[in-house]
Amino acid sequence: MPPSVERNRRLEQISPRHRLLEWLDRELKALDPRLSLVRATEGAAWPLRPGFWHVRRDNFPLTDDTYIPITEPDGTYREPTADVLDWLRARDLWRADNMRAARETYDRDQAARDRAQADRTDERQDEMAGWIKAIGSPGVRVTRELPSARADNGKREP
Repeated sequence: MPPSVERNRRLEQISPRHRLLEWLDRELKALDPRLSLVRATEGAAWPLRPGFWHVRRDNFPLTDDTYIPITEPDGTYREPTADVLDWLRARDLWRADNMRAARETYDRDQAARDRAQADRTDERQDEMAGWIKAIGSPGVRVTRELPSARADNGKREP
């Protein structure tokens, strides 16, 4: 076993578990036999967060173990609960429905990025068309600099 894996396993402290923790550990193993619930000691080093619960995936012999800290959305400590399983199931890309949802989300986000880029392009083209028209029309005052080249980005104070 690689030294880093041995080091991390020594640093893990599996505290006495009550029924919920034992149940969570069994459910994790039902999702993937290589998953387990562990708690890092206060002296644990990266990739473990000292004092936090983690979901560990045993990747031996391919690579080092993977650790996912169990935290609140803001990154603070929290006890493991059943919603950890829901969170993992929702991100399990081996499941076809999750993969489909991830692909749909990506496609939707990509379409929004493409629309935003097209809108920015249209705005730039309209701005340039206005400048070209202003150059040829003596009735419109034109400064010597393009708005984007001026220090105030073309904005005038009232």
